[in-house]
Amino acid sequence: MNLNGFGYTARRMAVRSGKFIGYIAVNLAGLSATLMLAQPVSGADMPLQRTLTVTTVEDAGPGSLRSALQEASRSKQAYKITFGANDGLFKEPRVIELSAPLPVITGEVDIDGFISGLLWKAYGVTISGAEKHRVFEVATGGNLRVSGITIRDGRADAGAAILNHGRLLAEGVTLLSNQAVDAGGAIANLGGTVFLINSTAISNRADRGGAVANLAGDIRVTNVTMDRNVAVSGSALFNMGNLTLANSILTGDGEQCINHGLLNPDSSHNLFISGTGCGEPIIAADPHFEELNYYNGPTPTIPISGVSPARNLGANAAAVDANGDPLKWDQRGNGDPRFAGGYVDIGAFEHQSQLPSEFVVDTLTDTGLRGCSSTAEADCPLRAAVELSIAGRHMVPIRFHPGVFTAPQVLHLLAIPEDKNQRQLVFDGADSGGVTIVVPQAVPWHGNNGVTIEVDSRDP
Repeated sequence: MNLNGFGYTARRMAVRSGKFIGYIAVNLAGLSATLMLAQPVSGADMPLQRTLTVTTVEDAGPGSLRSALQEASRSKQAYKITFGANDGLFKEPRVIELSAPLPVITGEVDIDGFISGLLWKAYGVTISGAEKHRVFEVATGGNLRVSGITIRDGRADAGAAILNHGRLLAEGVTLLSNQAVDAGGAIANLGGTVFLINSTAISNRADRGGAVANLAGDIRVTNVTMDRNVAVSGSALFNMGNLTLANSILTGDGEQCINHGLLNPDSSHNLFISGTGCGEPIIAADPHFEELNYYNGPTPTIPISGVSPARNLGANAAAVDANGDPLKWDQRGNGDPRFAGGYVDIGAFEHQSQLPSEFVVDTLTDTGLRGCSSTAEADCPLRAAVELSIAGRHMVPIRFHPGVFTAPQVLHLLAIPEDKNQRQLVFDGADSGGVTIVVPQAVPWHGNNGVTIEVDSRDP
């Protein structure tokens, strides 16, 4: 059935709140449709999810995003809004430029910019506020999930891309060149709940929180890249509520992160130079960004280079979605997996390097890095080589750089990573002056060509 210019479909609803029980056929004014029925697990009345497909880049009229949101605002049902690819319109990057703010989200809406079958192609939807309007607003009680789109050029007093009073899940989005007078150049949260995951915020501007401001409520920022945002207070992030910040890169002038609220103890493994109340960064260094562009998927992203200190330096346990499940892909979606090297990268972009044939320890001291890139200097301490070998998809030998290990050396491992598979790591000292590895407990490892493995006999 086609209704109001939309490709109108019904599908099995993949939500935690209900299970599929069947379909029902209806006929309205001679138009037939098949609607889905779901039985709520709790027994409470739950709305059916309807899917509307945007078929035009026009701001209004049949098939437009605005018309879809207008329909959603008149109903208590849950809506999913997708972007059609049958006629090829959205198979390449397209822009929807707004003439006014979009209708306020009062119900449950899922806007999904991912289109199947476009792996390794540049495509996607950009929604522009035309440097005049806010793009999205979520009312108290509203629930918006937005994924796989770019939101740019919004303008407002606060939250120029998205102003949230309800529940917001923004995953796999790029927030570009939005500007607010007061707070949250891209996103402002005023008492609601925000999940910002696997996303990029670049060149946004506000007085407080150039990219994001949480003035009240809860916000969780996971594997996000914030770059070149500008603000008087918190060029990337400003918080007065409850903040969880994990596996994220915050760069920009001044203090990138300012927190006057509560910092969740789960916050960890972030890269930033300067901040107040945001915890200690795991590293404060240049992340070695490459240029913003389309590198697969529906949104432009900022890659980290092969020598970036952010490689493999994130916390795997923190790389989770809004439901607490491990992230499967980076911001680009299908085709670019998280945990490509065994450990998650910091930021929205996962560097997809080829499987190594070896790890080469290139420093005598533990630099805190876990890159083992073979191109950067001193990014592969012994600890990192061991961790990556244990976490990797296949076992490779660990060698020692002949230019660093010219004389006999003793290296201490203070802890052994958890190894459920009990991998029998192999250390090869060929072309080195000899290496003794001191470990705190017995391990099934082997040393060859001048490598000796000893258990520390000192009292713990």
